[in-house]
Amino acid sequence: MVGNIKLLVYPVKDVEKAKAFYGKFLGIEPCVEGAYYYRL
Repeated sequence: MVGNIKLLVYPVKDVEKAKAFYGKFLGIEPCVEGAYYYRL
C-alpha cells in the first residue's frame, strides 16, 4: 500500500523527529531537503 502514495503533506513542529518517523515508516530518506520542504 505504501507504494501507492504519491504525495504526503503533513505539517510538523519537529522536522528531525518527523524525518526519522517517516523515514522508518516508509523505508526511504528525503530526496529533497530545504528549510521548509522535504520530499520523500
